[in-house]
Amino acid sequence: MTICARAKRIAFSLLALGWSLGVGVPAVAQTVQEVLRTPCSSYETGSRLWRLNDLGRLIPYEHPVEYRVGQVKFRVPWAFVRTPLSHLNCPQSRDGWLYFFFWMPDRKPPARETNVNLVGHKVYQPPEPGRMRGRDHLVRVIVNPPSKPGDRLAWTVPKRIKEAGGLDALPHEFNMLRLPVYGGSSDKSAPRDWVQLSDRQIASLRCWNRRDTDVPSSCRAYVQMKDPDFDLIVNFLDEHHSQAPDIIDTIRSFLLGWRVNTDP
Repeated sequence: MTICARAKRIAFSLLALGWSLGVGVPAVAQTVQEVLRTPCSSYETGSRLWRLNDLGRLIPYEHPVEYRVGQVKFRVPWAFVRTPLSHLNCPQSRDGWLYFFFWMPDRKPPARETNVNLVGHKVYQPPEPGRMRGRDHLVRVIVNPPSKPGDRLAWTVPKRIKEAGGLDALPHEFNMLRLPVYGGSSDKSAPRDWVQLSDRQIASLRCWNRRDTDVPSSCRAYVQMKDPDFDLIVNFLDEHHSQAPDIIDTIRSFLLGWRVNTDP
């Protein structure tokens, strides 16, 4: 190896060492005020990104984070969304969506970041001080821009009600209409369906009984909400399926409280 090549190799090694130790790296914010002023850093990678997002622990739970869903802007308390510090002040696209968790029945945000890769009951009942299994459970919410008129939910729900014999033929359960099981199946593991039609929303709820598997018995609701106009995808534990109307009302209250305006 020539002297020139060796010098270049040593210089490169020293530069790499400097970066690994933070030498030559722009100073990272240390106070809460500096953290909240961190510019959009979505382009960062490696150790710089890790150190930056590690400082996210300094973000106050109540700090409002801007999100845009369609034409509507929200300021959401950080504890509900846990936006990484690298993305805290990034511009929001109008094509964006909102993803958050909250506890039922007290409607509080999680005390720590929720790992969406967990399996089993840990998805909806992660360990958290003061939480009681069987009573407390997490709800996962995705808020999308409103559907176009004539989209799937707007016609499938009335269609299924008609096929079941009409509104008067369906039993009322927890302020929703219970649909018959497809094909009249008596299998207890078959999904159960409920629907709701009102001036406020169209909702379709399906719950699965998976008690013989490691996958939690869960429910998923698709909701076309009106005033505010959004499409929701809501997931929670099957054992709390009767809370579906309360859960949807809670989400509505959140969105109305977080909404800034409806200007373009």
